[in-house]
Amino acid sequence: MTLRNCKPFGWTPKGLSDSVDGAAGFNGCMLKLTNLIPDPGANGIWLCRPASQQKTPFTGFATPGFVSVFEVIGTKVYGLVATARNPGQEEPFVYDLISGLFTTVSGVTVNNTPAAASASGAWVPPTAALVGSKIIFTHQGFNSGAGFFIGKLDISNPAAPVWSAGNLTGAIPFPAKPTAVAQFNGRAWYAVGNSIIFSDTTDSINCTNGTQVVTIGFNVNISALVGLPLNALTGGVIQALMAFVGTADGTSAIYQIVGDAASTTAPLSTNELNVATGTFSQNSVCATPQGLCFVSPEGLRFINFSAQISDPIGAGGAGVVAPFFYALTPSRIAISYASDVLRVSTQNGIAAGTPSQEYFFHMSRKLWSGPHTFPASLIRGFGASFIMTPVGVTGSLWQSNASPGLTNTYTENGQALSWTFQTPLVPDTLAMQEFNVLECTINLALNNMDQYTFSFLDVNASNINSVLISGSGAATIWGGFIWGAAVWLGVAQGYAPVALNFNAPVVFKRTSFLGSGPSSANFRIGSLNARLEGLGYLLQVGGA
Repeated sequence: MTLRNCKPFGWTPKGLSDSVDGAAGFNGCMLKLTNLIPDPGANGIWLCRPASQQKTPFTGFATPGFVSVFEVIGTKVYGLVATARNPGQEEPFVYDLISGLFTTVSGVTVNNTPAAASASGAWVPPTAALVGSKIIFTHQGFNSGAGFFIGKLDISNPAAPVWSAGNLTGAIPFPAKPTAVAQFNGRAWYAVGNSIIFSDTTDSINCTNGTQVVTIGFNVNISALVGLPLNALTGGVIQALMAFVGTADGTSAIYQIVGDAASTTAPLSTNELNVATGTFSQNSVCATPQGLCFVSPEGLRFINFSAQISDPIGAGGAGVVAPFFYALTPSRIAISYASDVLRVSTQNGIAAGTPSQEYFFHMSRKLWSGPHTFPASLIRGFGASFIMTPVGVTGSLWQSNASPGLTNTYTENGQALSWTFQTPLVPDTLAMQEFNVLECTINLALNNMDQYTFSFLDVNASNINSVLISGSGAATIWGGFIWGAAVWLGVAQGYAPVALNFNAPVVFKRTSFLGSGPSSANFRIGSLNARLEGLGYLLQVGGA
């Protein structure tokens, strides 16, 4: 039978966008892809993000609290955690990700450890860098009045790390507590105000000469120091140190430092990059195969290996910039890269309830997903995975995968994961009339023990109509099968169109399609297809 006044409509999910209007973003843009990641083998098909798994609750530490800084070096995690060992103070830790054991750190006293950092609010985050055989820590909680400006963890004997704290020796003592530290050309470089003090190459805590300092042009504190290899014009690669300054008062810049003070062929020089932008802290910058990635006040940007700064990634509805533009506490942004995924956690000041959220940028596909639950307060890449400390979950380290795998689970911190799939307002057919959904399907691979909800919403996000979809099988009952002869937690049904049979007409001018349900390894979701009937009137009463 031929249906009159009908139009086909299809929407294949391509990636996350800030745009609330499908016509103002890219074709296939999505408003939410919460806890969904792209299928590795297909475009436009999405599967469930794996759950993060706790690696350690800091067993053996007295009342472990907020982890203020850590770095993954090889297979070990080095950092600082608040404990009751010296109440109100932090202490260093060394954790082996393979053995699952902590290494005892000697030399820790109540005087040479920093006061515990707050887990919320604006801050100058502690930083750490491996320089020679020492891991240098900066922390605003050190007692500089007693001569403690930086912390030093000597790992020359990995089995017996030794902690100490103090000041620079030689010609230049610290005038104030450093805000960041980085390794460059075998030296430790310390950000102090708008200056950078660099150590000797043979000693990370000594400055032989009073000239071992670089001053940045703006009288604004340096927010981050991060190294970047650069393509040389004559071929090969040279090393550079990028110094990020400003953001809070609108005065922002990035400086490139190359060469070395002891070199006659490549002397030390400083150049300002040609885009007036910056970043918020050392935690909002990370290295990737495409160069340095950083969260600027305008959104995510890259500095490539030719020291060129990109435009914001995803501006104008092409992706995600709004959660970073409206970050409630910019200095708390945490970013890291591993396995083709860039992960960014922020507190979204423009979202209802100002939640902390995490967004994934899938680099080879150049698309976003999210907002994901269980965001990180700190996060670092570890091989193809990540080590992180979750927002609001203190005294623990977690491993988190951003790619599917055979050993992944879907229960996180005691809670079953769920996903949300939402389109922006669609369709935009240029027809000045209301529509009715006559028929509707969505491509799914269902888990046979789960139930899913799909709805059409109006322009005010109120429900027009909903339908429940269930897998055709039943859950495997413990004790009701022969062990090894049945699949535990259900099986997947084939990826295919599933009819959404609503029990009443679904009428709208513009609508947002919403789906949600429990996460599982079997689940897949893809294109929405519908047959729309054009109705003989412009708008419903109150539709404006």
